[in-house]
Amino acid sequence: MEVFRKQKIVGNQFEICIFADSQESADEPIQIAIMEIQRIEKLLTTFSESSQTNQINQNAELNLVFQVEQELIDLIKEAIRISGNYSKYAFDLSYGPIDKSLWNFDVSMTSAICRNRKKKCKADQL
Repeated sequence: MEVFRKQKIVGNQFEICIFADSQESADEPIQIAIMEIQRIEKLLTTFSESSQTNQINQNAELNLVFQVEQELIDLIKEAIRISGNYSKYAFDLSYGPIDKSLWNFDVSMTSAICRNRKKKCKADQL
């Protein structure tokens, strides 16, 4: 049987589907999937000062050397490879402009920074 669970994780709605004999036998694999999504988010988020992605971004211009998980290095290398090989660099690995202007909503999720960055505005005014 298919067992579905919808859950808000890392600010997004996820629907996890497990094939199992019963709801009870699906609970553990679903929880493992949720924990894996949370682990990846912790590694990649730009909203946490402690994430490795944020540390890379904050220290890039300083040329500081610090330990980075091999998993993140491999992910970045693969993204660069895909960018060059398949999109001739049309795919931009650095989504910062989108992250900081389109997705920089306030805590109540009612407004964002406008394009001119001088005031907050509603999402339909972006």
